[in-house]
Amino acid sequence: MSESPRFHIHNLGCRVNRVESDSIAAGLIAAGAQPAEPQDAALIIVNTCTVTAEADSKTRKSVRGLLKRAPQAQVICTGCSAVMNPSFYAALGPRISVIADKDSVLAASCELLGLDLPPVDAFSRVGTGFMARAGIKVQDGCDNDCSFCIVRKARGAARFRNRDSIIEEAKTAHVAGVGELVLTGINLGTYPDLPGLIQDVLDATAGEPLLRLRFSSIEPQDVSESLLQVMADAGPRVCHYLHMPLQSGCDRTLTEMNRHYCCADYERIVCACREYLPDLALACDLMVGFPGESDADFARSLAFCERMGFSRMHLFRYSMRPGTPAASRKDQVSAQVKAQRAEAMHGLASRMRRDDQAARVGAHEFLAVERVDRQGSALIVKGTLGCFHEGLLTLEHGNLLPRVGALVPVRIVGLGDDILLCDCDSDTI
Repeated sequence: MSESPRFHIHNLGCRVNRVESDSIAAGLIAAGAQPAEPQDAALIIVNTCTVTAEADSKTRKSVRGLLKRAPQAQVICTGCSAVMNPSFYAALGPRISVIADKDSVLAASCELLGLDLPPVDAFSRVGTGFMARAGIKVQDGCDNDCSFCIVRKARGAARFRNRDSIIEEAKTAHVAGVGELVLTGINLGTYPDLPGLIQDVLDATAGEPLLRLRFSSIEPQDVSESLLQVMADAGPRVCHYLHMPLQSGCDRTLTEMNRHYCCADYERIVCACREYLPDLALACDLMVGFPGESDADFARSLAFCERMGFSRMHLFRYSMRPGTPAASRKDQVSAQVKAQRAEAMHGLASRMRRDDQAARVGAHEFLAVERVDRQGSALIVKGTLGCFHEGLLTLEHGNLLPRVGALVPVRIVGLGDDILLCDCDSDTI
């Protein structure tokens, strides 16, 4: 019997990319292939990213490095950078295949490995090698036109997955024992009747074991009262956590970014969120050093972020992305100034994160188990709480073994080093 062909997937970029990469991996495993390190793989698939110039550079470096590390492998480049720069990757050598359409990658991979394409219902993104907190992609593409972003061109117009297929995938994950499902999309909030979809998924996955939902990211203008009501009514089955991109806390900068809200709009939405969900953990994306951002603009942004009290901030320095309006501006901010502003914003983010963690001591939560280590007779359990902070649970009775992926009821009892310390909130694991 011949040995199963081996493949390696190198993923770059956003969580949507990761979900897409996992789907390709699941299909290849169902077809009979085995995941492997690059040097042992007959096929390497690179899911590329081009969201910033820095991401594009990192992607190109990764592809070159994989070609050198695995001289025996065929390489498929897919994803946003492959869409925007197909000729660059094709010119790297005859072993490279550029496939812009990710839906075609599995079939092309099976053909290269000499495998039959497996039926869709044979795929499973659960178990070793896959995320304990599983993602479900429900939407792709974007109709926004932010002046710093190329994703609209790379991913195309907004489009939506069939509701029945989403529900079936959620049910399959629930039966497999997944404790947390993360609904993902490039512009998730544009999904038609998102609150109704959430309720349908909750209804389809009711019962034991407990399954909860989380949203990957949602634009502030897409957060409706009906969405907040579904979240509030669901209790712990929907994480009281929202990642709402802000990008800047200065109205002038937001206008030049072509973001479709002002700071007052954002603050009004945050107030509504906290009225429905008093224990809300609020996260954001925030950019420093956008072209034309003055010291006064940055000071306004810093003050606004402090007023919002974010539990988590994804901070990044503006990076020129060729092909975007912002890249052609002459009032670029120097690297030194961007570094100074990033340091100041990081300091605020760290303080707010710690404040949010401290405020949650004494709260009752569910921990999505992602890792279990044995330390003597004790078990050290790490995972993600509903508030998206990392949690650590120490079980002295080491004969009980929480299952990776499961939800464990806990009480938060203290703060560690950027982690919340927990006690088991039930005698049953």
